[in-house]
Amino acid sequence: MIVTSQKRRLFFQGLILVVMLADLVLVGINWKLSLSPSTSGEELRSLQRERELMQLDLKNAQSIRRDLPAVQRQCDDFFEKELRPSEGGYSQIVSDLGTIAREAGLQIEATRFHPQGLEKHGVNELSINLSMEGPYPSLVTFINALERSGNFYLLDNLALDSSNNGQLRLNLQLRTYFRS
Repeated sequence: MIVTSQKRRLFFQGLILVVMLADLVLVGINWKLSLSPSTSGEELRSLQRERELMQLDLKNAQSIRRDLPAVQRQCDDFFEKELRPSEGGYSQIVSDLGTIAREAGLQIEATRFHPQGLEKHGVNELSINLSMEGPYPSLVTFINALERSGNFYLLDNLALDSSNNGQLRLNLQLRTYFRS
């Protein structure tokens, strides 16, 4: 009977030890959970900020949808007014560039055209490389007149160099577009 009571005693001591260890684990979990509300608060603020950003994106999308017809009209107007039709477009460009150069007191030495069709957009792109020589004021006059031309030009590259006869050499890379 003494042996059984010692066994029982050891059993209850072990049981108490297990309960105390479980209690310590639960205290640790409870402590960790007590820190968690601040993390949850941060999560909540992050989600609220994300919601606000999504609402702004939605407002922007609605604004774009509302303004799209007006933008489309502006694009159509630009397309009609600024871009020449493809028929006769090359001759108009050659004539325009020749007139601008002549009025600036220059002569175009070389002109190279590189057409590229952009059928999806309803336009034809024409890259133009020009070479000319002349005094600096004439070159500046040419570039200013090019900007004010009735034709639509995009200046991609401009290179200025000295030539053998004391003049300046101007190499231009331009682009223009035609309605197809």
